[in-house]
Amino acid sequence: MEEFIKWFGFFGTALGIVIGIVGTYFSWNAWNESKKTQQIVKKEEERKNEKIKVALKAGKKEYILPAMRRQDVTRGEILGRLGVIPMKVKGNRYSIEFTNSPEFYKQIDLISAGSNELGNSDLIIDCSNKELGQFNFDQPKIETKKKT
Repeated sequence: MEEFIKWFGFFGTALGIVIGIVGTYFSWNAWNESKKTQQIVKKEEERKNEKIKVALKAGKKEYILPAMRRQDVTRGEILGRLGVIPMKVKGNRYSIEFTNSPEFYKQIDLISAGSNELGNSDLIIDCSNKELGQFNFDQPKIETKKKT
């Protein structure tokens, strides 16, 4: 019986060491995978927060809208930003034919995925001079007084 206890003690100790080594191996791998996942998530957040240039362009004339984050580049957000540009004729709604074209949607999809076919992240909204002329880009900005 004493031999069995010695043998079992030796076997139990050896088994404990092996389990400890295997556990250390798996925990090390889990930690490494966790670090890789954190880096992927960080990279994706940086990609989503990248600034995207949105511009209205008619020939050589170009009006650049305030930059947007990549994750905000959606049809609704872009049309909403166009809707807040002052109009020359009050009460009118803007009309840009390009915003209803498949090319507009394709640009949005490509920018959301990474970049457009030109390899950059600019969204260029092509419009005619008449379409660009409906906006009042020269309206003075509203300034607020600072309270002291």
